[in-house]
Amino acid sequence: MCGIGAVIHNNENINNLLYEMLFNLQHRGQDSSGFIVHNSSNKKTYKCREFGLLENNLYKISKFKGNIGIGHVRYPTYGNITKDEIQPFYEEVFGGISLSHNGNITNCNEIIDILNKNHINYTSTSDSQLILKLFILFLQRYIQDINDITNDIVYNVVEEIYNNCRGSYSIIIMINNFGIITFRDIYGIRPLVYSRENDYVAIASETIGFINDSNYTNVKNGEVVIIKDANTIYKKQIYNYPLTPCLFEYIYLARPESYINDILVYEYREKIAEQIVNMINKNIDVKDIDYIIPVPQTGIIC
Repeated sequence: MCGIGAVIHNNENINNLLYEMLFNLQHRGQDSSGFIVHNSSNKKTYKCREFGLLENNLYKISKFKGNIGIGHVRYPTYGNITKDEIQPFYEEVFGGISLSHNGNITNCNEIIDILNKNHINYTSTSDSQLILKLFILFLQRYIQDINDITNDIVYNVVEEIYNNCRGSYSIIIMINNFGIITFRDIYGIRPLVYSRENDYVAIASETIGFINDSNYTNVKNGEVVIIKDANTIYKKQIYNYPLTPCLFEYIYLARPESYINDILVYEYREKIAEQIVNMINKNIDVKDIDYIIPVPQTGIIC
């Protein structure tokens, strides 16, 4: 479980927007956090990654000056716990490419074989870095310069990712001189949404990350979304499998205020509680129960 987010703004510095978004997603990961912010005007890229809560990055990100950025909060489910695993991952290729990933890849050994056959080195035990390396490998088969990239090329590259990566993945990729690419695995196991405002577009794991959490659009499972700026969004459905989300997002992982696949988590947990009471009533009178203990705290709503 992790939290991912990104902002692309037409004009202004996005530090506060990006930090606040990840702050509202802090429940999805407390082990470490990181930010990468790019300034489209002076082409400067800022990076910070630290262990612990988001506040450990507060001083550094307050010094950043950019209009496009990507962030991550980590709860480790795969790989070691070292600074090499802190996201977002970054590669200095095609002007700079960054990636944030929420989920788990189940066929890492197959991806490692592909990278080894192509003499590509990796420095982390994280499955997320493998996805970034794979994305760059496939992209290099189509272009030699970032100016050659097109939407169709991006769609083809992501389709290759779909064909080679198994498991759960909601992904945000930032290409400094192109824009933001975001996509969700073919089953939609992990949530992913974006919000379009007048001057910017924000992408997040949950709607609680947005200033206006009722203004959102789901990234569909098997769909690729390309965001060039606040006014320019392209989408393509690569695969169209039935939506099969992770049940734990509703009962444990997500904030109760969030909408996951258009379902308010709070209401879902209330309905689950009603079903539990009905099941218990078949065997005993609920009035005879002395204590109800929520374990974990997400059970308080019930």
